[in-house]
Amino acid sequence: MAAYLFFLLLLCTSLGLGAQQSPALAPTGSALRSRELGETALKDGIFVLAEEYFKDYAKKSQEVGADFDYLDACLLLADTYCRAGKTIPARNEIDRLKKGYSGQFAENPALERILHFLDASAMIMESRNVEAIEKLSAVKASLPPGTQLSLPVLDRLGLALVKERRWREAEEVYAAIAAAPEEAGGSRSDSARSYMNLCMLMRGDVGALKAIAESKLDGPPPMSSRLAKLLLLMREERLKEAFDYFGEQRAVIPAELRGVWYFACVELARTMMLAGMKTEAAKLFEDAKILSSGLGKSESEEPYLALADLYLESGDTEKLIDNCERFKRNFPDSSRTVEMLLRLARAYSVKFDVKNNEKMKENYFLVIARGDLSSEMKASILIEAAEKLLDAKDYLSAEEILRGRVDEIAEGSEKRANAEMMLAQALYYGGKVPDAVARLREILKKYSSIDAVRKKCLYLLILASYKGKDYASARDLIRSYMEQFPSGDKQSVEIQLYLADCEHELGRKSEAAGIYENCALMAPSEPSAPEALLKSARIHIELREFSDAERILDRIILNYSRSPSYEAAIYNKISAYVLSDDEKKLKDQKSAMLGNLKGSRSFFPAVLLIADYYSGLKKYGETIKILDEILGDPSLLQSDEKDETAGKGKPQKSGNKDWISRLVYEKSLIQHKAGMDKESLASLDILLKTHPDSSSLADAYFLRGDILSFGNEFEKAVESYKESAKIRPESEMADSALARAAECLFTMRTDKENLEEASSINRKLLEKNNLGQAFREHVQYNLGRCEEEAGNKEAALLLYHKVLTEYKNDALKHGMFRDPIWLVRSANAAAKIYRERGSPESLEVARQIYTDLADVLKIEPVEEFKKEAKRYGDALSPKK
Repeated sequence: MAAYLFFLLLLCTSLGLGAQQSPALAPTGSALRSRELGETALKDGIFVLAEEYFKDYAKKSQEVGADFDYLDACLLLADTYCRAGKTIPARNEIDRLKKGYSGQFAENPALERILHFLDASAMIMESRNVEAIEKLSAVKASLPPGTQLSLPVLDRLGLALVKERRWREAEEVYAAIAAAPEEAGGSRSDSARSYMNLCMLMRGDVGALKAIAESKLDGPPPMSSRLAKLLLLMREERLKEAFDYFGEQRAVIPAELRGVWYFACVELARTMMLAGMKTEAAKLFEDAKILSSGLGKSESEEPYLALADLYLESGDTEKLIDNCERFKRNFPDSSRTVEMLLRLARAYSVKFDVKNNEKMKENYFLVIARGDLSSEMKASILIEAAEKLLDAKDYLSAEEILRGRVDEIAEGSEKRANAEMMLAQALYYGGKVPDAVARLREILKKYSSIDAVRKKCLYLLILASYKGKDYASARDLIRSYMEQFPSGDKQSVEIQLYLADCEHELGRKSEAAGIYENCALMAPSEPSAPEALLKSARIHIELREFSDAERILDRIILNYSRSPSYEAAIYNKISAYVLSDDEKKLKDQKSAMLGNLKGSRSFFPAVLLIADYYSGLKKYGETIKILDEILGDPSLLQSDEKDETAGKGKPQKSGNKDWISRLVYEKSLIQHKAGMDKESLASLDILLKTHPDSSSLADAYFLRGDILSFGNEFEKAVESYKESAKIRPESEMADSALARAAECLFTMRTDKENLEEASSINRKLLEKNNLGQAFREHVQYNLGRCEEEAGNKEAALLLYHKVLTEYKNDALKHGMFRDPIWLVRSANAAAKIYRERGSPESLEVARQIYTDLADVLKIEPVEEFKKEAKRYGDALSPKK
């Protein structure tokens, strides 16, 4: 098909180009040598080399002023670009010749026909097939009989007709080529017959194809017969055989037949795509990329576009990205670049990570920046890009791509409304809530007639009010939304859930509970249904409406066993029985409920809840029995519970072992409450030895310190308290542990070092700014005792008076009273010091202390003083 160069060269020679010049204008020998080498390279398909030789030929011809040889070189160079598929260089070269040498071409009709022929060849590559057909038809009509250019013209004309799918006309053209004498046509006859076969297939002449495919010839069948066989297999829908047969022939297709086999390859690939044979179709389109060389831009681009669609559909992101990136490199000026950039952007949008998100954004920006887009297409792409960026949660980029471009979309159109809506979404989700709300209100006014836009606006305004904790406004907006869009779709249910949340926050708990339950009835199959029921049940528990709570919780347990709310429902049912003090129901259902929770995250909290309940009833034996049953289950030690927040199959940080250690601690605490201190210490020793990483370690050491101090083992108690404080040094428990350690050291005050250490601990505690007032009074009293014991009675009195003053001021300020234990003890300690002094003035101060104490505590001052006076052996009688 592409051997028309032979005729072109003959024609150039017959016209006197190169060989017929006068001696003065004849090209040099080196120029002619470049021409000969270029011809050889062109015949062999080495286009890069041919291009270099013809450029050299043109340069040397121009240097000696051989104008016709220079034109000859330029025409050969243009032909080389056409054959190599270099559309832009070919077009540039042809346009340069048309513009700069129009006079020479006008004086030589034969030369002008060659230029028109090359111009039409470039048009075919540019997919301007209709123009090419008109130009080639005009050249054909102007050719004198027997002109050697007629066959190349027919060849190009046939290709343009094939590309326009004008099969009947193309078949007639190729029939004329095939009928040409062999010496004139050369290998062209087989090429022409191959194209005739393609035309027969496309217009449905199966009989003719069959005859060609089955014809018996000596030696191997020509490529035209092989193509006929392939086309026949395609027509008979024997696609797998056709695919295999194409694979066999792929390696032996000659360069001049690549074009016709390209069309057959693409047709087979399309058919296989429709038949669902995506892998085979992809392989054929990859082959088509190679076969398309020299056919034209549309043929070179088509396999890339088809592969992009295939990979996009199959989700093969890596291949899609590679294919699209190669298209961008190979066809930077293609009119179809927009299509490929969009495919590329969509490919990158499949994976939401930072790198791919940047690539997606980059390609969308490249598309939108192009000046050759219609306003309608640009608006559609802008909205698509914004949607993808919003889905990727890249709100800043979504805002960036929309700002300044929204105004380019026609005012009042639905696309303009959608774009403005997306900009408001980008602002809202990007944290610019006030700006978003202002835009939303504007959009609501401008596009109130577009239901979809109005619906989105109201929805975002509801979210903005709700998240801004303006629950009253959110409730009003929700009611407006429900009046306008009463349908029970998924979003309507979501809106009603927000309404329930608002009612709850506004203190209308009964109304909220009813709405939550109604939402679950409206959409029972939605994931939100069991969660809504659970919220309703919890409100009923809060309102102490335990029968309603139990009814709703049983519904969750019965209908949503696979929901995360299932475990929470059982736990809340246990909680309801505990709060309602329904010991009978708890006893009857305890084993079953714990059995259903076993292996879940709620199991151990439920065990502790039940244990605390029985402990509160002072049924210590029953509590210990429950804990022993759990602790005696070996299966709980074999596997850790799953934590959904840590990822599927990953254990929680603490796992079952930590929960078990907490149960051991709970058991030791119950034993202590039951007066079983020996057993409690044994349980704590097990915990401390076998669970050194337990989260209950600080509590265990604290409890151990309490038990040891009650047993007068003060030295060991101090060690335990200090260990507890060391584990959580910044906690309130650590402060309490150190205060108790100081009390034990004070008890052992016969050793001066113990008294000094007790004083030091108390002073360090008082240096802290975050101590609670009651605890601070406790520490001040303890430090006062240490100072008194050390003989610093004035310092002790200052601390005791400080407790009295701070308690009184706090009571007057807040109008409420704490446990007055440290107040009374400080008053007694201060009064004792004053009484010991014995002077009337000191005794009067002691009396005043009790008067103030009585005033703060609202007790009879005289009677209280008499009791204290008697207690200390003071014979003083108060003044009446």
